[in-house]
Amino acid sequence: MYRRGDYVLLVIVGGTTTMLLSTLVSGPVTVGASGLIFACLGCAVVFGLRFSEVLPLRYRLYFGVVVVGYAAVMFYLGLQRASTDNWGHAGGLMSGVVMGALLEPRLMRLRATREPTAALLRPWLLSADVVVLLLAAGPAVPRLAFRYQPYLLDAFGIEIERPTTWSKGPDPLGFLAFGNGVDALASVACARVAEHGSVQDAAKSFVDRELRSLARAGHIGELQVGEPTAEVIGTLEHSVPARRVPFSFLASDGPFIAAASVFVRGEMECAFVLAHRKTASLRSQEILEEVRGRLRLVRTKAQRDAENATLNRPLEVKAQLDLALANQAAGDVDAARRAFIQADALLVTDGGYQGRVRLGRARFELEWGGDLDAALVAAEQAHLTSAADPDVVVLLLDVLLARGDLARARVAADDAVKHFPDDPRVTERRLRAFTAADLQEPRRAPHP
Repeated sequence: MYRRGDYVLLVIVGGTTTMLLSTLVSGPVTVGASGLIFACLGCAVVFGLRFSEVLPLRYRLYFGVVVVGYAAVMFYLGLQRASTDNWGHAGGLMSGVVMGALLEPRLMRLRATREPTAALLRPWLLSADVVVLLLAAGPAVPRLAFRYQPYLLDAFGIEIERPTTWSKGPDPLGFLAFGNGVDALASVACARVAEHGSVQDAAKSFVDRELRSLARAGHIGELQVGEPTAEVIGTLEHSVPARRVPFSFLASDGPFIAAASVFVRGEMECAFVLAHRKTASLRSQEILEEVRGRLRLVRTKAQRDAENATLNRPLEVKAQLDLALANQAAGDVDAARRAFIQADALLVTDGGYQGRVRLGRARFELEWGGDLDAALVAAEQAHLTSAADPDVVVLLLDVLLARGDLARARVAADDAVKHFPDDPRVTERRLRAFTAADLQEPRRAPHP
């Protein structure tokens, strides 16, 4: 249909338009030649429409029915697959349509015995110009299109800002991850813990529970873990201490170098992992550090729901209690304490949740808040109304032991053993109270 120079120009323009539209609009990085195919199909369709009057019936049917139908079916099939770069296909198709309207077919050039040299060289020169422009300006296009998009992990109150060119999927460690599909990825995993622990314990647990268990199961190989170091994760508005755990491993598709920022947020232990291949570009590594700096700790869904409930029912004890527990789970100590105090103040008019409020406040101050005086007051108030509840008795013993009030702890433990002789928690705390008292008081010398 066309001269070699015109065909080369069609392919170069089609490929350039495919890559340009894919880079500017599409998400992940893609590779393939299908955009060039669509450029040829678009050009062929326009050729059939432009010269339908001079084409034989056979070719009119071919270009007007077969090629159109094939292009439409292939584009439709691409729309059905998430892994297909349909924007790239659209770029190739549009450039083919434009080129089909501009190029002159080979057979239409027979009116002259020989075309001027300039006309023969024109498509080659244009092709060279496009290639030079692509090499010169092409590297700037991804940076112009590069931007960050937030992704919210609602349950854990973590917002990750990742490049729009990165796609979501699992990583070699099995976590939720975002990556460029080539040499870099960022992943995050959180788990609720039964007991409040330190960030050092969380880092050790991450190495033992996640990394070494994956290595033992054969999911990763050649695991090497470095020495953890202290750091801070989050933004200036809200940050928490973390432990940076460097490690390397061998995945099914090659070796990776990674670092996990392990942190504790309330009742959750989280690990934010940045990983890249050993052959990763400096640009990819810079983007990983930028992603790390853009991680934000925000309100969890439970916090937002509880706050909305208190706005709608400000005088309801349960709403304030739910808000306190949601803030406690997210590690917001000050907000949790304010909600507990508000719930306790509302007990004057609504005493239905008296036991839960006092028990919750005592446990909160003991495990999170650190105000042991307030914990003792709340535990004693809970004990007055729920002395038959072993959980309340055990919590009172824990508060007394934490305060170092061993005399009262021994008395309360003796009384608790009488009422709950079969509860191992009571027995264990009684033993602690008497053992601590014996260690604290020096032994008297026997009488002669």
